Amino acid sequence: MNRRLNVALCVGLPLVVLLIFGVFHLFSLRFSGGDIYPPYSSLRADPLGTKALLDSLASMPNVTALRWLDPLPRLEAGGRDTTLLVLGTNPYALEFMPRRDFKELEEFMHAGGRVVIAFPSAPKRPPKPLAERLDEEEAAAKQRQRQKDAKQPESKSPPDKQAELRRKKKEAEERLPEEMRRVELKTKWAVALDYLPLSHDETGATRPVEARRVSDDVTQPEKFAIRTALHFRDLGPQWRTNYVRTENKAVPEREVGGPWRTNYVRTGLPVVVERSFGRGTLILCADSYPFSNEALRRDRQPGLLAWFIGANHRVVFDETHLGVNNDPGVAALARRYRLHGFFGALLVLALLFVWKSTSPFVPPHPDDGLDGRGDLVEGKDSASGFVNLLRRGIPAGDVLAVCFAEWKKSFTHAQSHLRPRRERMEQVLQAETARPARERQPVAAYQEISRIYKERK
Repeated sequence: MNRRLNVALCVGLPLVVLLIFGVFHLFSLRFSGGDIYPPYSSLRADPLGTKALLDSLASMPNVTALRWLDPLPRLEAGGRDTTLLVLGTNPYALEFMPRRDFKELEEFMHAGGRVVIAFPSAPKRPPKPLAERLDEEEAAAKQRQRQKDAKQPESKSPPDKQAELRRKKKEAEERLPEEMRRVELKTKWAVALDYLPLSHDETGATRPVEARRVSDDVTQPEKFAIRTALHFRDLGPQWRTNYVRTENKAVPEREVGGPWRTNYVRTGLPVVVERSFGRGTLILCADSYPFSNEALRRDRQPGLLAWFIGANHRVVFDETHLGVNNDPGVAALARRYRLHGFFGALLVLALLFVWKSTSPFVPPHPDDGLDGRGDLVEGKDSASGFVNLLRRGIPAGDVLAVCFAEWKKSFTHAQSHLRPRRERMEQVLQAETARPARERQPVAAYQEISRIYKERK
């Protein structure tokens, strides 16, 4: 049995180690691609990620590139000599952002930081969040109900529940702390977002459009391709437009008394704009594609990327806006404090405990049989075991006296009719005890005592 256990352990332990290594390798392959992270994350190595840009910047001399998983105020040195890349930002999240986030970004820029906010590629207007769509549908349904009730003059129109709902939402917003209240992007930064869908080719694929430079900065490339329907409008006077998406806008005209004709006017829709905040700069880019791994391979724009980053020596890729945060669990704390050896030692101790529990380390007794059964005696019943116990614990000359004493304690209580026979039995026992040890006959004395006990009245 022990040999079988040893063989099982020798074969099973390597298989378990191999299984653990295989599972770890599969997880490593799964995480190395990074496709479990959101698009435009610096943790993704596929075409939708920005890991190639981070690695390229990190390999340059005098440039520090890092990904940031903590709140922005924890960044050392603030925005001094730093460019913050906020890529793949949800446009609906930016349009109504908490006042605290606006404040953190503005403090970063006032300290000299350069913030680049780029939006994901979208060939048409993306759907609104589910909660906002439900609110709009509920409001439209209530508006239709009010119009229907207004057509019935006899019935009283119900109270304006939509106004009551808006009032409650406003009160809930006012109960929030000042830093948590949402502020509209147009109100805070004097810019609004809009969409103009892109066209498609014969195969149904989206056609990219050109963004042309309109600024006087000759260090910027003349043009580059964008793949998004988003553009900016209602820009305040503090904004400067760097690139526009050119579109031919149809304007119907006709001369007096003549037929209508369509004239096309070339208009520009801003897609890259910038403005100053103290000693820093804010740049909004309608498309994150130029930063992606795919763009660095197929349509590389080094001059454009160099202008986005600027002259700063530290480039930070923000991940918190994508929902990738630094959540220090047990594994993260173990890696931080280098507890790999401690947990490895615990694993070795656990394996040794299992081995000790399954395999005896004490060698067998030399008197044991070859079959390893030792003191195991077959063919004996409980009576034989009792006799062996008596032989080991009571001297042979005292067996009859001990048995008689135990019989008196167990069987003579409340049995007065046994008293005369018990006295005769004691006389036989005393006579047997009084003899020399060599002349004693315990078997004959036992038989005589049994005969007296079995006598009838």
